[in-house]
Amino acid sequence: MAIAEMTQVLILGRKRDQLEVAKALQAAGVVHIDPVEGADLPRTQLTGVDAETRSKLERQLARSESVLAAVGGGNVAPDALRLRAINNREAFLDEIGGSSDKLAQQKAELESELNTVTLYGASARAAADLAGTLDRSNRVSLLAFTFADAEELGKLERSLNEGNLAFSVGYKTTGAVSTGVLAVRREDLPNVRTALTRSGLGELRFPGRFETMPFGEAASAMEAQARSAPSELTRINAELSRIKSEHAGSIAQARLELRDEIGQYQALETGVNGQYGFALRGWVPTLNRSKLETFLLPMKDRLVYEFEGAPTHHAEHVPVKLDNNPIFKPFELLLAIFAPPAYGAFDPTWVLAIFFPLFFGFVIGDIGLGAISLAIALLLRSMSLSGKSLSLGPLGIVVPPKPLLNVATVLTWMAAWSIVFGFAYGELFGTVGENLGMFHVVKKEVVVDGVKQKIAVPGFFNRPDEHVGEYEFQWPASGNPSATLAREYHEERHHGIPILMPRVKTESANTMMTIVVFAGILQILYGWFLRFRAGMAHGDEKHTFEGMGMFVGLLGIILIAYSYRNPGTPGFVNLLAYACLAAFAVFAFLTARKDAILGGMMPIELLSNGGNILSYLRLYAVGLSSAILANLATDTAWDLGMATGPVGIILGILVATVIHLFAIVFTIIGHVLQPLRLHYAEFFTKFGFYEASGRPYKPFARTASENAGGN
Repeated sequence: MAIAEMTQVLILGRKRDQLEVAKALQAAGVVHIDPVEGADLPRTQLTGVDAETRSKLERQLARSESVLAAVGGGNVAPDALRLRAINNREAFLDEIGGSSDKLAQQKAELESELNTVTLYGASARAAADLAGTLDRSNRVSLLAFTFADAEELGKLERSLNEGNLAFSVGYKTTGAVSTGVLAVRREDLPNVRTALTRSGLGELRFPGRFETMPFGEAASAMEAQARSAPSELTRINAELSRIKSEHAGSIAQARLELRDEIGQYQALETGVNGQYGFALRGWVPTLNRSKLETFLLPMKDRLVYEFEGAPTHHAEHVPVKLDNNPIFKPFELLLAIFAPPAYGAFDPTWVLAIFFPLFFGFVIGDIGLGAISLAIALLLRSMSLSGKSLSLGPLGIVVPPKPLLNVATVLTWMAAWSIVFGFAYGELFGTVGENLGMFHVVKKEVVVDGVKQKIAVPGFFNRPDEHVGEYEFQWPASGNPSATLAREYHEERHHGIPILMPRVKTESANTMMTIVVFAGILQILYGWFLRFRAGMAHGDEKHTFEGMGMFVGLLGIILIAYSYRNPGTPGFVNLLAYACLAAFAVFAFLTARKDAILGGMMPIELLSNGGNILSYLRLYAVGLSSAILANLATDTAWDLGMATGPVGIILGILVATVIHLFAIVFTIIGHVLQPLRLHYAEFFTKFGFYEASGRPYKPFARTASENAGGN
């Protein structure tokens, strides 16, 4: 069962017991709570002690979060044991919160002033030196400004002269810019500021407490702060680190418990109540019904609860819990970017679990790359089992341990299929395996236009012809063999494992394309069968006719294409094809009676679906291009090594490594996305995955653990 069967539960009880019921539901952790429907029903509103308690809890939660933010303890493991040793949680949070908030404020102020000193310190000192004692004059006003070059300074002077303003200007170079000071009459100050703006320059004003100080005092204060602030910051950071070390685990646990307690009141607000009673409504997986009843058992004499099965049709309102086989479950992460399928619809997780890694392996098909992928998968698995998260650095993404285990499992299957197809293709970092005699291409003699030649054939299914002297490999009389000669040598002597599918050989193109087209036929036809089956299950004639019509229509086109490509096909195949197309016309007509637009588009959609099937050829095309690039890297390195000896071998390995890495970096995303795209765009659209989405099952459960312990 891919989607768990759900049961609706309605709970009625005395108003004074509603908080106890909410705690029991949270402890059970299996009920997805929904608002009780009914416009005329009185919604639950917290009043009195309940409202006051919730406000108090929210204040404590805000305090805990501010403390953790101040000490940098957002990722600290909760420590329930330490919190249990604290008698008064509220007083504890207020005490620690007051200290950390004060330290955090001091730290922010010091860092802000240090930033000001860094930005303005040199300019302040330059302005102070230029101003001298004039910044204390009662008749002269001073303005500081910065400029980039003499042209900007000249523009300012012209602007001041045009305004007939008396001024004196001095400047000093301070890094990339120069700092200037204008001395003007106090009554001319507004006009001078206008001239400064008109020339494209701005007045230099120091932020914060330095703004109102004379230049000399500001410069001295900044220099004093630059000397004292670093040691003060060190002291503050040490104190914050101490608080983090001693109390962050307790506070993290308190945060979780506060969220749970607030959640109990939030759950109550989804229900309705009257003067004496209340009602709550939710959904529980049918298999977990007994667990819910166990937690409600202590209140069985004070409660009335009723279970009702979820509807099978038009059930988009029912929360969805995916319940796949443990083998398939890790692949649910590939559906996580979408809303879940609607309740009662088809969950394609198992299809992704089977075909996505299979398609990926078909594309990669290299033992070496598969082994590297497997090593990465095992490393991720080890990290997950050790409780470690994976940080993707610049992307700012952190994968927690549990999802990381699913990623590792999916990658393991991808790697395994890559290795399997690597053996089938005879590819180990391209042609390394062939060049060393681990694999060989099986060849047979044929006569084309009277000329004998050898062609590649699938291994295991064909035996090579006996050697004919004129075609036997001739080892070079001198020097080392090139990559091409080495492969020919091993091919002639049948060294190593015969290659089942030499995909880079032209002779294998038809076989490889047939394989991927067959995969496309299988998935597309199955998608339309699912559409037909869903229509039947829900009594939807429109989709029933559409699904069956597209299924038989595509089958007819496939049979015609097969007959065209294979002359001599029995006549009944063509008769069956025409019968399928005739049936398609009937179903299109029936669909049009239900939905004229949908039925009218079916002939066009039929041709489009033929193109969808051919889209699966991209698996072969992408894989072939990857293999050719890998072969190029290996052969280049091999030939370099054979031509120049030991030094060349080392250089060749380095060259091959660089080319392989380049190829992996620039193609691996496409190798992952192409198989996914075929599922998301070609397969999912056939059975209506995007047309009816559900909502995820989110059980009302505790997040805090009573036994959590920090390090």
